[in-house]
Amino acid sequence: VYKYASGAWTKMGSDIDGEAAGDGSGWSVSFSSNDSIVAIGAPWAKYGNGIASGHVRVFKFKNCPPDTTTENIVACGSYTWKDGKTYTSSNKSACRNLVKKNGCDSTVRLNLTLLFPNERLLPKICAVSVDSASGKNEVIWEKYGLNRAVNYNIYRENSSSQFIKIGMVHKDSFSTFIDTGSKPLTQAYKYKLTITDSCKNETSIDSSSFHKTIHLTSNIGVNGEVNLIWNLYEGKAYTSHEIIRSTNGGTFVKIGQVAAGNNSFSDITPPSGTLVYIIRVSSTACRPSRSNYNAISSNPVYVRSTAIITHESNRFSLKPNPASNTLEINSLDEMTQIELLDPMGRIVFTKFVSEYNAKIDISSLCTGIYLVRVTANNKIFYIQRLIKE
Repeated sequence: VYKYASGAWTKMGSDIDGEAAGDGSGWSVSFSSNDSIVAIGAPWAKYGNGIASGHVRVFKFKNCPPDTTTENIVACGSYTWKDGKTYTSSNKSACRNLVKKNGCDSTVRLNLTLLFPNERLLPKICAVSVDSASGKNEVIWEKYGLNRAVNYNIYRENSSSQFIKIGMVHKDSFSTFIDTGSKPLTQAYKYKLTITDSCKNETSIDSSSFHKTIHLTSNIGVNGEVNLIWNLYEGKAYTSHEIIRSTNGGTFVKIGQVAAGNNSFSDITPPSGTLVYIIRVSSTACRPSRSNYNAISSNPVYVRSTAIITHESNRFSLKPNPASNTLEINSLDEMTQIELLDPMGRIVFTKFVSEYNAKIDISSLCTGIYLVRVTANNKIFYIQRLIKE
């Protein structure tokens, strides 16, 4: 039905079709005075009274405003819409016409986004460092490009070379994790990171690259030097290791630097007092959600040192060596203290004496190699290594 107004024909409503072919619908048409009602006759329609009994249908025009809405849906894998179809890929073109109770039609368009596991969105650890406050390992990562992430999952390698989940961090939390179960003073650790998205898909642990921490050890040399040995950091490229030291609780200062492929350093003339050493790796800044990190730190090692150190083994003698139960030490000077140090530089035996010839019981010590240290004439002497059987 079209209405002529202002020099133009305008369609009123939707098309009105006959009920059956050949029923003559439209043979007669009549409008009300305001053009809102139309009566359409079909003289040959079969309607109640038999063949060609005819009928008249009456329609009322309703001025329905345009009614088009878009249904935005985000789903996982597949989605069945109200049109009865199941979609297995994202769709932005499907639509459906709906008839309302007032006789006006409306159109609903589908804007469907389907989510699938996406290995290209693999999370990456930025660094693993020893946290100075807790003394535990801290795993650090950045959130960029992972807007579908819901949780970050932290894995650590166990003694069987398997990566076991040790924690989870929500996307709205800081992108750092303190491994409270770690013991950085005893060993290095490997870590991996995965994400769980809104569809509960977790990225593959096998596709995640690991980061390995720096484990630092130390020993005191025969001339009192402090020898540092560590494993190389793994997981990101860097150019050098910095050796930093604190004396008697003071500020850490840089005392040396070695290339990235070097894993040892000797502090030849350490100051007296309590010393703390850390290996630090400078690398590209890591920007998690809390603050910037531009260095990776090892565990600290603690060493007790003295400035009066000498090595005069010709003034002392040990017997027997190797020894099992009793060790005899003979000196040209009166000894006041005898100490045994393990390979880590830790004092494991101390005895105060006032004699030139002393016997000490070492039966309780574990089998291994020890350094004998003697104090005489207010000087400390590193005599030689003792083999304990």
